[in-house]
Amino acid sequence: MLKLSLPIVNWLRAIISLILAIIIFISYPTPAIAQQDDRNFIQVFFQAVTDAVKGRSQRKELKAPNGRSRGGAGRGRCPALISLDNNEIPLTAFVPTIQEQQISSSEVDIVWGTTTEAYPTFWFYIPYSYKESEIEYGKFVLLNQNQEIIAGPILVKIPESNQPILAKFTLPNTVPPLKENQEYNWYFSIICNSLKPSNNPGVVGWIQRTKLGFFPPKNNLFYIERGIWYDMITRLLTTKDLQTQSQEDKLGLVKYIFKDVIKKPKISEKISEAENLDEIANKIVSFPIQELVPVPNPTSMQS
Repeated sequence: MLKLSLPIVNWLRAIISLILAIIIFISYPTPAIAQQDDRNFIQVFFQAVTDAVKGRSQRKELKAPNGRSRGGAGRGRCPALISLDNNEIPLTAFVPTIQEQQISSSEVDIVWGTTTEAYPTFWFYIPYSYKESEIEYGKFVLLNQNQEIIAGPILVKIPESNQPILAKFTLPNTVPPLKENQEYNWYFSIICNSLKPSNNPGVVGWIQRTKLGFFPPKNNLFYIERGIWYDMITRLLTTKDLQTQSQEDKLGLVKYIFKDVIKKPKISEKISEAENLDEIANKIVSFPIQELVPVPNPTSMQS
């Protein structure tokens, strides 16, 4: 029978103890945010996002990641927006927009977030009725910090729908993966008129892949405390958890994204501004989630 020396036994015990500790840490459920902070989940998350954006902006060697999280109504052949209680909400990217004061005293919209994924998922609110329009495709482009195209143009099929949709697009593994600690500039537009791209509604943002530990965490607290935007959004919007807290977190996210484009109720209406925002948010989260699937480039869309 094999006999092990005492140092080897102690060494094996230490390794086993470490492995068990890691397993317990990874599988341990997320503690309630209320125990961590008096603020609610959404406030904690967005404060972390804001801090991350400000920290990033202090690095002078980096270009300001200004962008546009809403795409407007489009012009020409683009269809009218589907109205939600008299609110015509445009194409919208689920990305934080934080205004930053520049040296020239002008303000720019910083549209930037982080991910731990090599092939992250991007989320969009698409407010057009496919059957009543000529819309058929969307276009996604990814560039590096030097504005060199890394992926795209990637054409995606816009699903048929008679109501707005929540659309997700995952960067396909046929393109190079995002590199850690590098920033990328992305564009997404709806192709209403392939001959006049400037007329097409589009959104622009930035993404940076951050380094993840050897063992990826299974709980949300890791992403919340670090403001890891793109991953947390995917977790929130795809959760199947029907618990009250999960639904409130999802609604809180949607209200944050759309709060600036929801019309305030008229004085004559018997509803508060908060109640109005709640109603619109409830409708938005009830819309179906559709996957934007890449398609081969049609000849007519090459431009």
